Amino acid sequence: MAAQVVVEDTNHGPPSVGEDTDRNRGDILKYTPFESIILNLTTMKYLNKKHLFAFAFIILSSINGLFAQPTKKSISVDEGVVTYSFRNNGKEINGQSSLQIFYKNNVAHLVQGTSREKHEEQYINYYQQETYQVLTLKDKRRYTLKTPFTSYEKAVLTGDTATILGYLCKKAKVFIRSNTIEIWFTNSISLKGSPSLSIAPGIGLILKTIRNGSFETYATKVQLKKVDDSEVALPENLGEVVDEATYHREEIDSRFATIPVFSQQQINFTDSIVNPAGNLENITYRYAGGTLVVKKIKLPEEGNYSVFAHLSQYSNGDAY
Repeated sequence: MAAQVVVEDTNHGPPSVGEDTDRNRGDILKYTPFESIILNLTTMKYLNKKHLFAFAFIILSSINGLFAQPTKKSISVDEGVVTYSFRNNGKEINGQSSLQIFYKNNVAHLVQGTSREKHEEQYINYYQQETYQVLTLKDKRRYTLKTPFTSYEKAVLTGDTATILGYLCKKAKVFIRSNTIEIWFTNSISLKGSPSLSIAPGIGLILKTIRNGSFETYATKVQLKKVDDSEVALPENLGEVVDEATYHREEIDSRFATIPVFSQQQINFTDSIVNPAGNLENITYRYAGGTLVVKKIKLPEEGNYSVFAHLSQYSNGDAY
């Protein structure tokens, strides 16, 4: 740091510190922080009261510059990324994909894992005071659920505080469907977000939650940095905006592939059964006098699946 002030040379005193004099108009005094402090009384006696005030101001400014330390509260960056991990009963959960919140332009985008091929996107829009869940199905159909902040359970402050990643956090509690959620959040940073849309999305930046005293979601890193607009931009096409029941029905159905096997298939005893030759796909074969029916079908080739069979039966009158 270097400071300078222009003073009028009325007494033609000794040369000023750090600069040759120009007796025609005035002296330019240049001070480094340490030179300002060590300026001797002999020089000071040639300065009038106005100049002494300016000189004292320089000394104070220099000292403040030397000892002032940057704090996280002084950072005004209003975009960044928050990374979360998970623990259960104090133990890290292996194999669990990390969660990140990208925040910019008053929008938080929740991203689970590293893959960008996700069938559901989650956003918190602080302008609209709403959360957005956007579900895109394999057939490109899209459904969107908008939920205002006021529809979520309200968190209640407990009065406790804690410091997490250097940020002073307040503690709150919220009760959601028989679950007790403890929340630590901060308002001393410009970023906002919640690791779960349903947990107090408008309260500030949540850095830790504990569900039922055991399952913990906690921030491991807060990065105040530039975020690309594409990271927080909602899809241009929101598809069909639906209510909560419809959205969750579609979301559940999107996890399953339904493959019809038999439809209105009659099972009865008969002596006249002729099955097609070979081992054909999607053809019904009848055995044991017509009391056993089988069909060869093709399952999806990719991924690990669990298979559930749904069977319905009806009778034309004979219960057996």
